[in-house]
Amino acid sequence: MFVDLVGSTALADMLELEEYDEVLSDFHRLVGDIVTAYGGTQLQHFGDGSMACFGLRRDSEDAALASLACSLSLARQMPERLSGQQVRIGLHTGPVMTHPDANGALEPQLTGFHVSVAARLQQLARPGTVVISGETRSLLGRVARLRVSSTMSFKNAGTARSIECVEVGSFTFKLTDVQKNPVLERDDCIARIAAGGFDSGLDAGFLLAGPMGIGKTSVLTRLAATGPGMILLAARANLRRKPLFAIAEAIAAALFPGSEPSTYFLEPALDRQGMAGLDSKIVADILGLAVEIAPKLSPELRRQKRIATAAEMLARLIEASGSWFGFDDLQWADAESVAVLERLIADPRCPPNRLVLASRPGPIGLDFAKANRLSLISLQPLSDHAAHTILARDFVLPATTRGRVVATAQGNPLFLRALAMHAGQTRAEDPKGRSLPQTVEAALQSLIASLEDDRELIANAAICGRVFRREHLAMLVPEDAHTADRLAFLVINGIFDVVPEGYSFSHVLTRDAAYAMIPPTHRASLHRTLYRRLLREDLRFAETYPTVIADHALVGGDVVETVETSLAAGMHLLRCANFDEASQYLGRAVRHMELAQRDAAGHPQLLATQAYFASAQVQRFGFTHPNVLASYQRLEKMLEGEPADLPERTVVYYGILAHRMISGRIRECRTLLANMGRFTRHHGQRDHILWLVNEAAYGLYSGRHRRAATACEQVEALYDIARDGSLFLEVGADPLASVLSAQVHLAARGGDLASSMAIMARAKDHLGQIGGINQLPWIQIFCGAALGFAGDGARARAEIQEGIALADEQASAFWSLIGRIWDAVFAIRGGENVDARAQLEALLDHAGQVGALINRPLFTATLAQACDALGDGAMALTHSADAVAQLLKTGEGMFAHEILAIRRSIAGPAALAHRLRRC
Repeated sequence: MFVDLVGSTALADMLELEEYDEVLSDFHRLVGDIVTAYGGTQLQHFGDGSMACFGLRRDSEDAALASLACSLSLARQMPERLSGQQVRIGLHTGPVMTHPDANGALEPQLTGFHVSVAARLQQLARPGTVVISGETRSLLGRVARLRVSSTMSFKNAGTARSIECVEVGSFTFKLTDVQKNPVLERDDCIARIAAGGFDSGLDAGFLLAGPMGIGKTSVLTRLAATGPGMILLAARANLRRKPLFAIAEAIAAALFPGSEPSTYFLEPALDRQGMAGLDSKIVADILGLAVEIAPKLSPELRRQKRIATAAEMLARLIEASGSWFGFDDLQWADAESVAVLERLIADPRCPPNRLVLASRPGPIGLDFAKANRLSLISLQPLSDHAAHTILARDFVLPATTRGRVVATAQGNPLFLRALAMHAGQTRAEDPKGRSLPQTVEAALQSLIASLEDDRELIANAAICGRVFRREHLAMLVPEDAHTADRLAFLVINGIFDVVPEGYSFSHVLTRDAAYAMIPPTHRASLHRTLYRRLLREDLRFAETYPTVIADHALVGGDVVETVETSLAAGMHLLRCANFDEASQYLGRAVRHMELAQRDAAGHPQLLATQAYFASAQVQRFGFTHPNVLASYQRLEKMLEGEPADLPERTVVYYGILAHRMISGRIRECRTLLANMGRFTRHHGQRDHILWLVNEAAYGLYSGRHRRAATACEQVEALYDIARDGSLFLEVGADPLASVLSAQVHLAARGGDLASSMAIMARAKDHLGQIGGINQLPWIQIFCGAALGFAGDGARARAEIQEGIALADEQASAFWSLIGRIWDAVFAIRGGENVDARAQLEALLDHAGQVGALINRPLFTATLAQACDALGDGAMALTHSADAVAQLLKTGEGMFAHEILAIRRSIAGPAALAHRLRRC
């Protein structure tokens, strides 16, 4: 590379000698700094010119690309940093003579044909431009697209042949590296996918499975090169808890190519893509744009609409383009993205042989493949022959070193390349090749360590995550004049990739290797610096990704800040109906609150956070799970020492009462319910509604039906869907759905089947309005049972069985169990005694073990009824007596009349009827 300072003679005439010398010094210093930033070597500077060389260690396209990037940067920066002075630059590719210096390093000689060609190219360049030879253009064409301003040719002095050259204004990286790094030994796999699988009638798509670095992404890239392209998405480990992140990126790229998503231009963008019929507010929600969502859309319904809309948009994009659809790193996908993928796989507009997912081996990917009928393709290590082919093609290494690299890499392509780069860079220092890293991480760390000037930049990028924004990196490493050049150099050398958001580590293992090189104490300090500056300087990012802020705070080690950020992340996820992740952050907040206040009176938000944590657990596991039981027992103990007017008491009271009722401890609810009533009397309508819900439930389960009816009517009068439609996220059940389910039973007790069915239909519609679909099994099972007592056993069983199927689909173990118990009860009432008796006995035993004891007296009495019908009088007497004892102990009088009738039919003493009526 030859660089010439334009107009130096005129400049010398204008300036004093000392000033001119200072300008030349600044010129040579700037050239040297930028050449070094791109991995080149400044060989000589003479007057107003400079010569540099790239590719001394390894002759490849990377060296040519680095030299071009360096030249363009020099042409751009020189006027900015040298008072408007411009340069002209010439680039040529060819061999040079080298000799070892005193330290053994190779230094090129400064004469020869190719050196003179480069100098001549510099003379042809216009001020502020870069001219490259045809040889350099040919080499670069495999990895970059050049924007050529003009084409020319010349004959060098003393030669007859003409030399072609071009003026280059800029370049872009090619979107695929297939031409640069062909995928070896994957032809069978690619051909199988392209052909639709071995049995395309059964395959709904494909799952590529293999360990890190085995080449899953390379296969996806090759597939994209075989057809009209690929919509390629990739989950991200450091944003795995952000719903639909990778999918939102793809949608944003389709709607706003080359620009930031905007609410103002969203509807026109949807029109251009043929998606005008979609709800623009939901699309904005997917993209993370600030938009006012209709009040009736609860977080759960918003979540369902996001999933449905995202799947619809991807299906339309695939159908319109006919392209492949790929999803990489499935093991890191969030729950909403998984739901979108499931919808996409089932969509007839997406051809099965065009859907390809990739995952590391393990239950996440394998279970997904099995559940969605994906054909599994396991990628195997490369053969030694393929490994030698890659090394011979892309690296200059001695034969003995190649053999050692192949043996150590064991067929892993990423490990192979990392070892080869390590070997190439350490060859001068260790000519005998005594040391070779034995793991991928060690090889990558050796590579990073060799980039001495850029180690700090790489390490700080690793703090930001696998994908990072330049402005966030600048919060850790202040930018200087060379930052852009250093980032470009790291892109060229395969450490970073350019992505729409900024930059990405080329492989997650590269990021992990860099991260592991940072001492733990310094690592914590960097995380603290980053999230504090994000909160101050990029509030939109912090609000959009509260989980990322919380994760930084956790590693940062400040207990108080960990509490604040974890609580914010947990509440954000709870409002988004991401219950698994919400419970993780809320649980973390609880633990750190206790840690922060171990020697103090207690954290002021501990009770409320514990209540929200218990609510998230209820949504995950149901009220009877041991973890939920432990949380509510802890809440009861915590409640005793808290101030009587603490606002969070309402949520705590509600949860404790709900848990006691589910556990069949109706009599124990009386005092706590009275305390809750006195407390909520002085608070707002929201708190009063929650008390009334518990009042209605207590009245129903205890058999005080008038009390239940009054409370139900009051809830209906007070409930406002805009204000109260998301309460179920905090307390585990929607207030209106709760009282409607009670009213179904109250109507059934009066024999009014039509009213029971109408109220049940209304409850289902309401849950659909607020997005509470996880509560549908409860309505179908509990309310379905009421229809049986109103006289329609067939309809009751149909609703119950439908509820069981939905509970199984939602993995709701509690309602799945309760539904099967009710199904067995109505089977016995319908005369199916033999099988139903055995089933009911086993189910009641299971329910007892998990504490699901609600309606236990009726279930036990029904078991007695089955025993009596089968002629087992002794067991019938025992069970009917147990049912009466349970009724007296728990105070659960909801089905007292049915229990009385069964006992009287078996034992018949009049005294028993009197006792039951008193109960």
